[in-house]
Amino acid sequence: MALIVLDIDHFKWINDDFGHPAGDAVIITVVSCLQALLGPGVAIGRVGGEEFSVVWPTSSDEEAKEVALRICDTIADQVFDAPINRQITASVGVSWNARGTSFELAYSRADEALYAAKRAGRNCVKVYAQLPQSITPPAPANASTPCH
Repeated sequence: MALIVLDIDHFKWINDDFGHPAGDAVIITVVSCLQALLGPGVAIGRVGGEEFSVVWPTSSDEEAKEVALRICDTIADQVFDAPINRQITASVGVSWNARGTSFELAYSRADEALYAAKRAGRNCVKVYAQLPQSITPPAPANASTPCH
């Protein structure tokens, strides 16, 4: 399985610039994006604040990377309601884990990859392999695709 951990980039600035109700709306919209993208049977959890986790059942590390990229792209392409007048992005960390891996180890690996994505400039995906691999999403398309 893959454990995907994502964090909304610069979320504190959203709250500071637009207020906590706008920050709450961003969180709700991000969750709606995740639900629309991943489907009803996928476990999505709010870890705290602006951080979320997704348990993605797969036997393919390539599929896990692709799902993480789609998450990153979908959030970056989302147009948020006023007063938010800027692009919202997320940093994403992925660990792909063999059967029998403890949740603690899987989460630690995904969290390590998440922080590598943040250090790499945000709005990207890092995958935990022995050394985290970088995956940068392609430039956003001109047209936004709503998640709702």
